[in-house]
Amino acid sequence: MDKTKSYLIYAVDGGGSSCRVEISRGDGRVLASYVGGPANFASDPDLAIRNVLVAVESAEAMAGLDRAGARCAMHVGLAGVLSPEDEAAVVGRMPFDACSASDDRLTTIVGAVGDGDGVALSVGTGSFVGAVRAGAARFVGGWGLALGDQGSGAWLGREALTVTLLACDGLAAESKLTTSLLAKFGDAPIEIVGFAKAARPVDFGRFAPLVTQAALAGDVNGLALMRKAGAYFNQCLETVGAGDGNPICVVGGLGTSYLPYLDSRFRDHIRPANGSALDGARLLARRNIKELEALA
Repeated sequence: MDKTKSYLIYAVDGGGSSCRVEISRGDGRVLASYVGGPANFASDPDLAIRNVLVAVESAEAMAGLDRAGARCAMHVGLAGVLSPEDEAAVVGRMPFDACSASDDRLTTIVGAVGDGDGVALSVGTGSFVGAVRAGAARFVGGWGLALGDQGSGAWLGREALTVTLLACDGLAAESKLTTSLLAKFGDAPIEIVGFAKAARPVDFGRFAPLVTQAALAGDVNGLALMRKAGAYFNQCLETVGAGDGNPICVVGGLGTSYLPYLDSRFRDHIRPANGSALDGARLLARRNIKELEALA
């Protein structure tokens, strides 16, 4: 008998812009989903947890659910949950006995590769590479824009503005990319400086499509940035042991933009992702059912 069918499964995927909650039955039928407010644990732990709880209650209300007496399993994947102490803080605020928490890197890779082994190259506003083997996960990158996130949308945007200023000083080649970026700031380099002082990663990331498009058109600066980031991702993939026959899933809004810049030994193993970070949270929540059964 499949005991999972009698459970309610709560999956949460949260980041700097929103948190998504999905409630499903153990047989896989989705009962409700809800998108709530931002839930980056590193930026604002209390706000992140409050928004998750509100989203959970809202999803329950949509489905007409009363969890009293129900058997429930949950996994919360939030950006910025980086230590066992962070995980314990999140779990301690959730209203479920069988609950686990992680950062969104784990939910992303589990969602991408499923229950098996594999590698995920994730490139959106931030970036990281992760690998799962025999149930153990390893990550490189994902340290945030201040000290990392090379190749990410935020990194591309910031680096493109940097090279624009270098071009203004005559220290880099002027190109269509740099002139178009300068034009967005009224051809005033000081306006770029003012923008950068208060810019968030998502603000820098809005310029990333200009870089990828410029590279496709052969722009010298666009190509240089994409090649630099591509070399970094190749190094990351090498470090986590990618190319060993297990699938490599490229995810995130900018992930496929880097396919031409990856070594063929990695491209040959690229497969479509099984699912999203929310799917990964659901898989991890289902694993918690074993914990519930042990408590019964």
